[in-house]
Amino acid sequence: MRNWSIVRVGTTTAHKKLFFQLRYLKSKLEEVDTDYFDTKIAGTIANDLHTTITEVQIMYDRLMQKDKCLDQKINENFETTFVDVLADETVSIENLLIDQQKQSAYASIQQRFCEFLDARELDILIKQRIVDPPQTLEEISLCYGLTTERIRQIEKRAVRKLQKAFMALGIRNLDKW
Repeated sequence: MRNWSIVRVGTTTAHKKLFFQLRYLKSKLEEVDTDYFDTKIAGTIANDLHTTITEVQIMYDRLMQKDKCLDQKINENFETTFVDVLADETVSIENLLIDQQKQSAYASIQQRFCEFLDARELDILIKQRIVDPPQTLEEISLCYGLTTERIRQIEKRAVRKLQKAFMALGIRNLDKW
């Protein structure tokens, strides 16, 4: 069983029985050895080995498939191999580094918010723009005892202050960070 395929074929007792006896029983029940697998023959084999017809058919399909080399060309006309079309689900190192740089830049920018804004402006901006899910203007206005319009004005003023401060620092667009 170890030498049959690199891919593991069977782990349960029923799978092992199927693996070792399926071809023999199939050839014994058929006069001519064909790749076609009749459901009547599958039913007989399933009864002999005390398993289901679907298990027999699944194992037969596994046994009929040959192992494929991933470096093998998919088609004779193209140079593409099976490895070339496999999707890599891991995040690339470049993207990880970019994300880390962005996070550290955002963290340093957030720390500098305190330099440019007073406590109320900073709190309103965090509640409205940074916290997930953001609080509504009405919820924030209830905290401060102000109207929603006044909260909106404070938020707008805080954003303008930050834009001016960052422009003075040479940061024109936060998207590049």
